[in-house]
Amino acid sequence: MKLTNIKFKGIKRFVSLMLAFALAAVMFPTSGAAEGYPEYLRIGLFYGDTEISSAAVSADNGFNLGYYSDRTFNSICTAASPLTVQRDDMAGYPYHLRYASGIGAEEARSLAAQLSGEGIMAYPAYINGEIGVCGGMYASVADAEAAAAADAHAPMPMDMSGDRICVLDASGKIVFLFGSGGTGLGVRPIFSDPMGEKLTVSGKTYRGGLDCRRLSGGAMTAVNVVKAEHYLYGVISREMSTSWHVEALKAQAVCARTYAFSSLGKHDAYGFDLCPTTDCQAYGGVDSEDGNSYAPVDQTAGMVLKYDGTLAQTVYCSSTGPNTESVEYVWGTPYPYLVSVDNPYENTAEIPSGVWSSTVTSDQITQIMNNAGRGVGQVTNIDVLERTPAGRVMKLRIAGTAGETVLEREECRSVLSDIVKSRLYTVKGNADADISSNTISNTLCAWDGTMYRQLSPNEVYIIGADLTIVQQAALYILGKDGAHKFGAEVQEIKEEISTAPSTEWEFSGMGWGHAVGMSQYGAKGMAEAGFGFEEILTHYFTGTYLEKVY
Repeated sequence: MKLTNIKFKGIKRFVSLMLAFALAAVMFPTSGAAEGYPEYLRIGLFYGDTEISSAAVSADNGFNLGYYSDRTFNSICTAASPLTVQRDDMAGYPYHLRYASGIGAEEARSLAAQLSGEGIMAYPAYINGEIGVCGGMYASVADAEAAAAADAHAPMPMDMSGDRICVLDASGKIVFLFGSGGTGLGVRPIFSDPMGEKLTVSGKTYRGGLDCRRLSGGAMTAVNVVKAEHYLYGVISREMSTSWHVEALKAQAVCARTYAFSSLGKHDAYGFDLCPTTDCQAYGGVDSEDGNSYAPVDQTAGMVLKYDGTLAQTVYCSSTGPNTESVEYVWGTPYPYLVSVDNPYENTAEIPSGVWSSTVTSDQITQIMNNAGRGVGQVTNIDVLERTPAGRVMKLRIAGTAGETVLEREECRSVLSDIVKSRLYTVKGNADADISSNTISNTLCAWDGTMYRQLSPNEVYIIGADLTIVQQAALYILGKDGAHKFGAEVQEIKEEISTAPSTEWEFSGMGWGHAVGMSQYGAKGMAEAGFGFEEILTHYFTGTYLEKVY
């Protein structure tokens, strides 16, 4: 314990300290719900390009202030609402005095109160891993040194630091000072009912608490430390309409819970597990909850989807059309439970953006390719080179006046995200051959992944029930104007095929998203058809099973 000239009443203070820590352990448990499944998740609200210099926070019953060590909150003092959390150097007074360090939370509160009673601006602090008391706000180190020299308590001046954060009350007075890069400033609402653990941050309300750090020495990263089940309340209504059948919502809840636990530490470089965007899962906090947000989560509490004893990768997307896609054709790595399955209960034609088309000019696609760093000069041709067994574009060639490039797998959607919503599409240029319905009725054609190709008579075989060739002979096709011998109009079609470059292309497709895993609209259709959430999940994730882990 390192103190200045302040006196304490030893034994009584020691006993008070032990009681305070014991009480804190009861009031603020953040132990994991089960081994490997933490009770609290860390969700990044502001980070990277969205870091903030300050945040206004409020809560119905005020706050506990302290620090987060990973998911565990340690309380040092309390403060009334509202508060402002900001960079220590933001107000222009980043120098302070240190009155004590290496003491306990109770001592820090008592000493700060004693100094305040003497007219000194003093406040609890957590600096470099030690609880203490600091005071004052000074514009320069010289001002801090002068104040220290005039103070009978002989405090030590503190240099400015690039990691300190201060917490100010409504009057602008510092009530807590934090400076420890290895842990995070903790701002946690005071609550009695678990559903009351919520706070408002810069106008948006979240359950749980706030963990702030200055990772780069500049602005602050702000992380919402929230119970996993409460996190799901804010996810389910962002990822699926809560007006849908409860069995579909329960399937969504299990998917979201499993995904969260299998993605712990995904954004570890910023100090949190998951972001609030669709890069992880869309999360809107309390503001996105409604009356139907709770039952699907509560009724599946602790349930996750597993395959062979391991958490499944429960990815999902809005709609997939007639089938889902095998993951190796999307992200490259195969999983035995992420394979293409039929999606018969999704009414693709009737859902928003289920069936879509988009026309793009050469100038527009040229700009898109340039922005993606895949420029080929002025684009002149777009061809589908290969499709997956489920029919999605696997390779797309884009050629131009300066060369060509081939997009593969998800690039065929992500690079063209302003044009296409999925990879289940066809593309046709305005210079491509337009085969008339009359010609098609009189000529047999086959789709080769890029275009309809006419078949010659020697490419057609009649197959018997035992899959042996029964006959190879002339084939007649019944058209609208009568029977025609197959092959009679091949030359006519060849004359219609154009090799001229196109100046615009039409993309026509169905589905919305990567198409791996669960189709959300398909789950909706299955639920409405009477299937339960377990049946929905095991349909889309082949060979998986439910397990309640807490």
